Amino acid sequence: MAKTETNANTILAAHPVELYMALDMAFDGDNWLEWEPETVLMSLADNEVPDRAADKVLAVHAVAANSSMVLSSANAFEKVVMAFCNNVCVMDEHQEPFLEEVCYATAQMRQIIKLAHPSDGDKAEFHSEVPGYVAAVAKFRGWFVLPESLSFAQDALNSLCNLEEGSALRKEHESVIHAVEALYREMKTRDAEELLSSGEVESLAKDDVGSVLTKRIIGALLYDPTLPYKDTQKTAAYKQIKSVADLARDATNPVAASKKVQSRIAVPPLQNPGTPAQRAKNRIAGSGVRPGGGNAYSNGRPTSVYV
Repeated sequence: MAKTETNANTILAAHPVELYMALDMAFDGDNWLEWEPETVLMSLADNEVPDRAADKVLAVHAVAANSSMVLSSANAFEKVVMAFCNNVCVMDEHQEPFLEEVCYATAQMRQIIKLAHPSDGDKAEFHSEVPGYVAAVAKFRGWFVLPESLSFAQDALNSLCNLEEGSALRKEHESVIHAVEALYREMKTRDAEELLSSGEVESLAKDDVGSVLTKRIIGALLYDPTLPYKDTQKTAAYKQIKSVADLARDATNPVAASKKVQSRIAVPPLQNPGTPAQRAKNRIAGSGVRPGGGNAYSNGRPTSVYV
């Protein structure tokens, strides 16, 4: 496998929050969140990374460096969702994500914002255009009641679907979705087959509507775009990134933990881009680096309600 493909797959195999921690560790001491996107890309050891991997790195940088835009702009939110789920972003086209992808990406965004802005990141809320955008995606994908993680868009979805709080349809969907979410939270090992075969879920799936709803919410809760890269997750390069994230999650202060382990593991496939003057030189016009292009969709996206 070529070096470029290997490094790209390492990026695609990592969750966005893991990439953020790896970048933050590699550039400890540099104010890398103030760099131009091109500088971030040129900081990769192999800077000719294919579009999907480049989009993912740039999206991680955007969420950490310009959180307010991602939290409020429908277009910025959409492109981050696409990139976080390993799809190529087409910057001048509208790309409807699946709701499973929105659930996964919003959880990753929240984690990155909390790490990048420890003083107030836990107060960050999606607002302005984003709730309406998520509601429109949900309606397009056939959802009437959103998972708890997307509850910020439920009022907008109610308006779009003309759903009143006491309506029979809303009550039916809420009862199934909330019951599956409660069961999911109680599970130590979260597995689709285990959820589908549990007595509680089987009782909820007693008719066609309940069966579809249970599978859809399980898909939304468990969707993971890194699964197609399981083989890559066994490599040393990925394990370096993963070890930082694991240590940081276990610590009381995740940001401090990510710094603390710097001397204990090898730096992932990144290199320091040099002095500010050198970085400015790297940003000259015609560098060929861009944050988009390619096909709108890629393999590995959820094409059914199953995980």
